[in-house]
Formats: sequence, C-alpha cells, structure tokens
Amino acid sequence: MVSRSLSQPIKPSIRLAATSVVLLGGCLDLLGDVNVDPIRPGTLPNFPDECTDAEVAAGTCVVSCEPGSTRCNANLLQRCNEAGDGWGLIDQCASAALCDAESALCAPPACAEREHRCTETGERQQCNADRTGFERLEQCRSAAFCSAVPGRSQCEGTACRAGRERCNGPQIEVCREDRSGYDVVGEVCASAALCFEGAADTAECTPPLCSPGVFTCDGVQLTRCSDDANSFIAIAECETAELCVAGEQRCAEPLCDVGEQRCAENVLERCNAARNGYAPVETCQSARACDPTAPTCLTDPPLTDPLPDPTVLDGPNYSFAEESSPAVIGLGPMQLRVPTQWSDVDRSAWVTAAGATIGPRFVASTDAARFMRNFDIPGVYFGATAVAPIEVAARQREFDLTGRCTAGESETYEDELYRGVVQTWSNCGVTNATTSVVVALEKDASSFVTVVIVTMVAQRDQAARRQIWDSFIAD
Repeated sequence: MVSRSLSQPIKPSIRLAATSVVLLGGCLDLLGDVNVDPIRPGTLPNFPDECTDAEVAAGTCVVSCEPGSTRCNANLLQRCNEAGDGWGLIDQCASAALCDAESALCAPPACAEREHRCTETGERQQCNADRTGFERLEQCRSAAFCSAVPGRSQCEGTACRAGRERCNGPQIEVCREDRSGYDVVGEVCASAALCFEGAADTAECTPPLCSPGVFTCDGVQLTRCSDDANSFIAIAECETAELCVAGEQRCAEPLCDVGEQRCAENVLERCNAARNGYAPVETCQSARACDPTAPTCLTDPPLTDPLPDPTVLDGPNYSFAEESSPAVIGLGPMQLRVPTQWSDVDRSAWVTAAGATIGPRFVASTDAARFMRNFDIPGVYFGATAVAPIEVAARQREFDLTGRCTAGESETYEDELYRGVVQTWSNCGVTNATTSVVVALEKDASSFVTVVIVTMVAQRDQAARRQIWDSFIAD
C-alpha cells in the first residue's frame, strides 16, 4: 500500500506514450480483471512446498510464490501465476537436469532416451537418466563386437548377423557381410523415437506425428509438439476453443463473460459462447431504449436529459481543494485534489452490479448523479479495490464506452506511484465531451487496482484533469 501526505509534493512526473485528455462518466458501476505478466528469472519454492487440490480447497495448505517467477518441479518448467497462489506449466523438459529455471527454457537433450552407442575402442555406453550425455556400461573386445541396439545392446561373440538392420538412435545401420560391425544406411530419422525395428531384421523410419516445438490447439487445449516429434505436450487449457491461439503460443484473454450484454448505440449486444466478441440481440428504437441490464429493448425508455446550463460547462478558472473518501474493507482512505465548484460529492463504496462491496469510491461533479449517468457535464470518478481481478486489462474492459463515445488512443500511464493504461474517448454525450479512463496498479506491491475517470467539456477542465492526476492516492 502507498501512504503519503497530500501536503508533500505529489507525483511530479506523469509519462504517457502520447498526449491524451480526460476521463469518463456513465456505466461507472461496472467492474472487472491484464494482463501484465512479466517474467522475472529465479525460482521460489511453494510455502509449504507443495499442496494437493484437497488441501488447497480445505485451506490447510497455501501455495505462495512471486508472480512471474519461474522454477523447475522435477522436469516441469513452471511459472507462478499473477495471483501468486499457484504454478502454471511453461514446458515439459526431457529430464529434470535439462530444466533451466533461470532462463525459463528446457535445454535440448544430448541423446535419446535408451540410446546406446559403441566407442571406437569398443566401450559400450548408454544415454544417462538425465539425457545430458552417455555413461559407460562395459568394455567389449573391440568396436566390432559392441552392439548398441536398444533393448539388445551387448558385447557379442560376433559383432552382428550379416544383413541385419538396427536403429542406433535415429540412424538405421546394417551389419556388414563379414559380421565385423555395422555401417550407416539411409537417412537419419526425425528422432530416435521414430526409428522402428520391424520383423525379419529390418528397420525403418516412421513419419513424424508433428513438427518439434510447433504449438497447436486441440479444442480448448494448447499443446506443443515434443522434441522427438512423436507426441503432444499439454501446455495450457484455454477458456474456449476460439481463445486458443497456437500462432502466438498462448490462450487469449476472454473479451467478455457468457451472457454479458452491452449497448452499441441503439443495438443490444450479448457476449457470444466463444467469449471473443459480442453478437447483436436486438435493434432498439433509440440508444435510450437500449439497457444492457435488460434482456430486450425497453418499450418505455427514459427521457433524454435536457442540455446542461452553459454556465456549468464553462466559466471562470477553477479553485481547488483536497478531498478524501473513507476506507472500505481495509483499503483507503483515498485522497485527491478537485475543483471546489464540483461541490456535489458522493463517497459511497464501490459496489458491483451484483451488489458486492469491493472498495472505496469518490465521485465529484456539479451533479454527481447526472455525471454517473451521462457524459455531458465535467466530473471525476475515483475508485480502488484489492478484490480480484487485480489486473489492468480486465478492469479497463469494465469501463468500455463503446456505443456512447468514440474510442481514441490507448496509451501507457505512469507517474511516481502508479503504472497502467489510459484510454481516451471523444464525442461523449450531447456536449461531445472528452473522457479519459486511467486504470493502474501501484508500482511496488501491485496489491490493488485504481480507476480514475475524468470528463471534460471545456478548456478549464484540462486544469482539473492535471490536478487530479498529480494528486490521487489510495492507501
């Protein structure tokens, strides 16, 4: 948590990828969960080391790790999830010794599993259990009497049976007519697992099942072709089959929840089963008749608010004062600097559409209720929550103004205390206001997410936006 007095210099530097303006109004009671997932090398054990699903469910064993850290669990290369309460699979290495947590990579095996070989001096060797190299088995009389056939590797009385074919790792070999040893024949198979010894002392290469290292989707399952091209390794299970993106080697984040609705102007839309977009449900008579909380268009839509008094929209330069909102469920108080002219203040808690309280909130405008409903008067919305999802992208989607405003630039937001994203919207409401939505995490702990929305309708509101951005703090 960040603790700081507003009497001190507040957050002197704010950096954006480009110039942007201020933030929003309506639909501010919506909520939601990015996906920012930096990979930081290094390994951390669980505390305690491992938990069964039953123990986690019962609360008798808690997994704790640093989000984004990597580790090796035997031959499984894993990464701590964003919540810091579990490990996800990155890759399955050929052995534990080939798992490199620091670089977050699986080293390639030096030899195939159960691969045998004979040295020039007749020493019979086999690939060690870690597949990092070969180890000595025994010394044959000479190389001619050393057989490296997997399953029948031995020092022989005679080197081999004339004309017999065998697999030596991925390479097919044939016994010489004088039975003194083997010679290479044919091309090398794609892997040792694809070299097959059949009946009648013959050997052949079988076709690869897939291309090593290539990712594919099998329904909701994201898989990677094994190094021996003979199997698929499960990497992740996506929310839906459509969210499995093999080309990017990841599961895409859902754009919405099944059944979730929104209004695009006068069109009522609903999240599709794939959770990768919205499908139209009904075209309403007007935007006012479209209510995302209703299953169909409203037959008696609310009246349109009249244009605000011009003196509300513009006038003398603002004067500013420090304001605060009390703590809620352990988070807060919140503080910021706002125009004294925005005298209608709402300090009620941040409550989800389902009625759950998730944190403190502060709203200030000339008419707080109208500001929360429309985009035609200036004002500010400031909320903070430590309730999951503590993610920038997920929370940003909850304040999507599509259908009410025109989407502008989405840029990086950064100041002394917070880092996140600012989305600019234009042509909002009957006054064509500009709204900016900042969603950011605290830099040090990232234990809660903040949402700061400012709507501007006149030049003097630019100064209000600067004062708010320079001063907002949640403890």
